[in-house]
Amino acid sequence: LIDDTLTQLAAPAGVQISGTRSLVRQLGAVDFALTEDKHLLALRSLSGTYRVRIDQSSPTPLLVDSRPNLLKPIFDTRGILWSLTSDGKAQLQVTPESGTSVWLNVPWLSKYVIRDFALSNEGSRMAFVIVNKKGLAKTVVASVARNKLGIPVSLGNPLVLDAPENVVSVDWAGETNLMVLSTNAAGESTVESLPLSGVSKSVGTLSQGLTVMSADNGANVFVLTKSGTLLQFRGYAWTLLADRVTAAHMPN
Repeated sequence: LIDDTLTQLAAPAGVQISGTRSLVRQLGAVDFALTEDKHLLALRSLSGTYRVRIDQSSPTPLLVDSRPNLLKPIFDTRGILWSLTSDGKAQLQVTPESGTSVWLNVPWLSKYVIRDFALSNEGSRMAFVIVNKKGLAKTVVASVARNKLGIPVSLGNPLVLDAPENVVSVDWAGETNLMVLSTNAAGESTVESLPLSGVSKSVGTLSQGLTVMSADNGANVFVLTKSGTLLQFRGYAWTLLADRVTAAHMPN
């Protein structure tokens, strides 16, 4: 999300996604999610999370979640929109492309503040960064149970991973591996590859990291910084992809 427009970046120069500028400005959107086929778009603003079909001649945003403190929206590969607040006591909302929203109660989340969450590509596992009352973060993974129609109905018990206590962002790097971004009090950030079972491995360090993204099973790693620069890690160093970036995500 750059200058009120969604731009697909394949290189330092990108291609703007048609019709998104007016929608972003209309809603005052600061975050988004996009399906792989670019038909469904979710936009998060101060008034809530909206869903819109951008392959229509007159796309009309539909407000699907108006709760405060919403985190980033996520689509799964079925086009189901996941919506969650930072309050662990709140329910997790899943909204199919057609049909009404389903609310999932996750009791074990109730003692925590949720800092970030990510859904695995195949849609069977959810990773969370949760923070306890002492301000320490834990990275956990829970299974996703679905009914015969593929609609999520519940989350399993959490598996706590051996991750740093200052993780701020998480993304999946394949079915059994995560990419986590941790930041210390001095603003120094570290990206680590974290298997569901095993020892983490440092990928790279940088300053003021905000969000980590992974593609191609972890072969490509990207970080959005607090200053709005989008960086890609290329084997030994970070390369600038774009600046003035408000939000960045992989299509689902």
